[in-house]
Amino acid sequence: MRGVSMLAVVLGASAPQLCRAHGKLTKPTPRDGIAVGRAGLDQNNPVSFEPGCSQENTCDAFVCREAAPNPSVPATAVTAGQSLGLGWMFTALHVGDCSVYVSYDVDKPRSQQRYVKIANLPDCKSYASASIKIPAGLPAGRAILRWDWAALHVWPKVEFYVQCVDLDVRASSATTPGDLDSFSITSPPVYPSSGNDGVGYRNAFGGTTQDMTGPSCFDESINDCYLTAPGTERNTDDRRGGGGSAPSPP
Repeated sequence: MRGVSMLAVVLGASAPQLCRAHGKLTKPTPRDGIAVGRAGLDQNNPVSFEPGCSQENTCDAFVCREAAPNPSVPATAVTAGQSLGLGWMFTALHVGDCSVYVSYDVDKPRSQQRYVKIANLPDCKSYASASIKIPAGLPAGRAILRWDWAALHVWPKVEFYVQCVDLDVRASSATTPGDLDSFSITSPPVYPSSGNDGVGYRNAFGGTTQDMTGPSCFDESINDCYLTAPGTERNTDDRRGGGGSAPSPP
């Protein structure tokens, strides 16, 4: 009996870690170089598992899990105006929504990187891949694609998951990265910390409207960006740095 009791203690102690192992971006291969989701391992765990990340929506790991490109993972070539296939693997199919951003601040610390949003992926547990259009108005150059998932199964709490992919953007646009109406992800935080912070998040199990939370996109006409356009219930443009204005049309 003592052996059984000790086994129960060990399993009980490990259960919170295992049950919080949920999923990650797998395509294109992110900076960690791991293109599969492995329960309880790697970056399947929430951002809060990263050292020093007790407040997920303000920590560096919420911008990108890695601070720099991985020399072992080649940059993904994309062309503005064309499509990019994304894939993710969830080892726990929690309710929630995913979003996609791009930054050209490859050489800056994560806290200083500024992004534009390019896609909404609502209810992303319901599918494991999507084809998004890279906005035609984006400039050429090295860039970072940032994918996040706000898991809402413990509402009003939120569990955040993030991966980044290095890009080589090919474009004919005369726009430069400095022309973009970009914003910080974490300083100030563009996402609420919980369902009770500001516009909050939808309670997927009822009692609230089901609007998606997040800032507006660089191009509202593509990639379900209408879901967080200015004027929608849970648009967070007023949380953005630099005055909180909506992006200028491309």
